[in-house]
Amino acid sequence: MAKPPAIQFYVRDWTTDCNGLSVAAKGAWIQMLCNLHLADKYGELTKTPEAWARICGCPPEEMEPIWHELRSENVCDISEDVTNGHAVVTVVSRRMSTQRKEKDGARLRKQRQREKEACPKKVTPPSASAVSATASATAKTTPLPPSLDNPSFQKAWGEWVTYRHERRKPLTKSTFKMQLTKVAKTPDEAVAIIERSIEQGWTGLFPLDHKAKGGFTPAPSSTSYKDVGTQHE
Repeated sequence: MAKPPAIQFYVRDWTTDCNGLSVAAKGAWIQMLCNLHLADKYGELTKTPEAWARICGCPPEEMEPIWHELRSENVCDISEDVTNGHAVVTVVSRRMSTQRKEKDGARLRKQRQREKEACPKKVTPPSASAVSATASATAKTTPLPPSLDNPSFQKAWGEWVTYRHERRKPLTKSTFKMQLTKVAKTPDEAVAIIERSIEQGWTGLFPLDHKAKGGFTPAPSSTSYKDVGTQHE
């Protein structure tokens, strides 16, 4: 990313931090700030003492009192180390360092947000226990008609309720009651009606057509069959 061509100059910070500095130390610090602005790691730069002297435009021996002034006035963070057998000095502008961290944090948050928006939302299907609990709660308020109250239909009806949940079209209380009432009119065919709808991937229950081969109808249409309950909920 290209560096901004200009640097923000905070007058209050400059006067507060640098009023106690000599003219030489002030000149050296402004030179350092320009190089810290252009550094790969914004606000932090490591150089040999000789390199810092060249940046500041003075002989290496004149840098010692300048380092002393910058430390004593707490203008910046200065640390010394040895790298590859050579002494190096790291200078950190606290304001620039804070700005870098804030920008990096904002960039990371924006990247995560874009990745989150790009990824499809994961929809967790209801667990078997949740489906069973829903079906049980509805069944308590809507008992099975006497003609359907048998183990065979109870199993088929439980599978139908689970199937509708898996299709993300759970039965409403009114649909639950309506479909039971309609299916109860043909109790001998109730299980077959449910099994056929699940097999065909339908969301409604439809009467069997005994004229069709095998007792199965083609996909339901508005002109040939009426949904037992509601087909599109």
